[in-house]
Parts: sequence; C-alpha cells; structure tokens
Amino acid sequence: MERPQDLGHIDSRTLADYILYRLGPMSHLKLQKLIYLIEGYHLAYFGQSLIDDDFEAWVHGPVSRNLYDALKDKSKIYGKLCYTPREGLSADGGPKLGFRLSGGQSQVIEYVLMKYGGVSGDSLEAITHLQTPWLSACSGVASDRRSRNQISRQEMIDFFVAEIKKEFVERIKGFKEGLDFGWNGAEELPMETESVNNAIAGVEAAVPGMLRGWNVFPSPNGTVRFAASGSRTAAISVGNTEFSYAAMCGDRVIKGRDSFSTDSFVNVLNNINTFFGNV
Repeated sequence: MERPQDLGHIDSRTLADYILYRLGPMSHLKLQKLIYLIEGYHLAYFGQSLIDDDFEAWVHGPVSRNLYDALKDKSKIYGKLCYTPREGLSADGGPKLGFRLSGGQSQVIEYVLMKYGGVSGDSLEAITHLQTPWLSACSGVASDRRSRNQISRQEMIDFFVAEIKKEFVERIKGFKEGLDFGWNGAEELPMETESVNNAIAGVEAAVPGMLRGWNVFPSPNGTVRFAASGSRTAAISVGNTEFSYAAMCGDRVIKGRDSFSTDSFVNVLNNINTFFGNV
C-alpha cells in the first residue's frame, strides 16, 4: 500500500472537471454520485480522504454541499453539466491529476469510472439508497422531509471495505458455480472447492489496500489465480492445501511455494506489493 506521505489530495471541483472531461456531459445528480463513490473507494483502500468535502444525505442520495454550491448556477440536480476549462488550469488536453496523485490513487478513480461511468444518474441514486452510510444518515428522517444530515466517513470506510471484498468473493464463487469441465474449450478442470474456499479466506483476511491492482481468474488446473494488473508481472495461485507465487521486476525475481494459511497468503501478497514499491 502507498505510504500516507505519498498520497495526494485534490478539491472536489478539480475531480468534477476531470470526470466531465473523461466521460462527457452528465447530470449534476450523476456527477455527485460518482464523486461520492470515488471518495468511498479511496477511503476504503487508503484510509484517507481524496477530497475535503463532507457528504450530506439528501433525498436523491449523497451530495457534497461544497460542490453543489459551486455548480448550482450552472445546473440543477437533473440538468446537464459540461466540462469547461477554468482560468489557470489546463485548457489543452483537459485537467491533469497524475502529477497530484499517486499511481494507486489514479487507479482507484479509473476503476470507479469504469465500473459506474456507464450507469445513469437515476440508477446511481438507487444504488446509494441501498447503501448503509446513506441509510444510517437518513435514519429517523421522514421520507417526505428534507435531510441535510452528514454521512459518517467511518461508515463509508466500513461499507466500502466490505464492498471491495464482496466483489472479489462474488467473482471467485462464480468460478465454482459457473465453470464445468472444459470451460475454455479444452480440458480445463472445474474449480476445486478447497481452492475456492482458500482464495475467499485470503481475500477476507487481506487489508483492501493490498488487493488494489490485483485481478482474480480461474486456472485450467482448477486453482484460483490472482494476477497483478498493469505493468507488474506477478501471480499467486491458490490450491487446495498449498499456494505458489512468482513476481518479476527487471532482473529481480521472487518466487516460492508454501502451505496455505491466511497469514502466509497475506504475507506473500504484502511482500509482492512491497517488491514493486507499492507500499
């Protein structure tokens, strides 16, 4: 995981500019929800805020009052917003975040935009209405009354930590439930039950920041494979009783095999992240 001193910080208006530049015109409602989701995942992965804004539990879901006030003259909640270069900021090529944020922080932003960028504002509102942070902040408020209650950052951390792990677990369970013999057209084996259980236990034991930058796949031999994304070359294969791992960076290589336990899995995951400087 990144060290706290390596993490950048931006204001919500800059993040809004970047989202509008990347995804194009959208409603104020959708923009607010995307920024909330980015902040939620950032809190879960890093334990720190990306932006300074507090979020309030409005009837249409979480809203940053700071951002709402900055944009309310340009658009009401359902009106369209477009990217407009601001004085003193990048007019050519759009707003730049890379020099302000770590690579890991940029990954989180892109992950959320990829996952939710194609979802409508109304659907994002419905999604946040099912999430604990908004529900808790609205507790005791009549449905026909306005709420300006602040959403707890700690509840956001707790919810999105669970959400990150749930996403991994659901994918791994899907391998077991959906892949029969020859699932890729050859002689691939179905997923081994203990391999699936071990992989899920490893995910549950890991700190979410350790899982950032990793994907999970089925292996032809019936094991579960964690593979590093991006330019990193690394993999961890989890079997019934053992797991193996390998990582390569330039001419440096680490690899090994060990009996599976959640402690050993988490230790190897952390060591590989450290090996790539992702600490």
